[in-house]
Amino acid sequence: MPTQPHPIGFNQACLPIVLGVTGHRDVEDLEDIEAILKREITRLKQQYPHTPFAAMSALAEGADRLFGQVALDLGIPLYVPLPLPLTEYEKDFPDSINTFRALCHRAQAVFSVPYVSGADAENSALPGFYRNLQYAQAGIYIALRSHILFALWDGKPPRGFGGTAQIVRFRQTGHIH
Repeated sequence: MPTQPHPIGFNQACLPIVLGVTGHRDVEDLEDIEAILKREITRLKQQYPHTPFAAMSALAEGADRLFGQVALDLGIPLYVPLPLPLTEYEKDFPDSINTFRALCHRAQAVFSVPYVSGADAENSALPGFYRNLQYAQAGIYIALRSHILFALWDGKPPRGFGGTAQIVRFRQTGHIH
């Protein structure tokens, strides 16, 4: 005899809208950008009141952390895909490690994205190509999995590999140039 489906609430049946971020570390006008993020995310939540939300941020200094904090403040679960293993990634911002750890502690999950072909723990631990490649990998991971990608970006062309402009371009074209 077939079993009857169990009734579930509408929220439980909806897939979440995933919000992601890419942005600069040296963000100016933090208060203005925070207000814009809060307004836009709140607008989305009002527009889709029965749909759950999730947020993704690598929590680098600047834009990533601002977005992560806003998402958490608005009650949105935060997922943190890191470009490198946690202890290695923390080396890139030793002066703000406590802020990073506090946000990670509040996140639903913190994990490292897979190494790209040719990269490994040894070569990505050094400044340069492979480390930047892993940063690009984390940005691509977020860009591919976000329904809405917030780009906190100055609009200028790429200044290096794995940065915000490249991730924006990837989101627009599907290619990393």
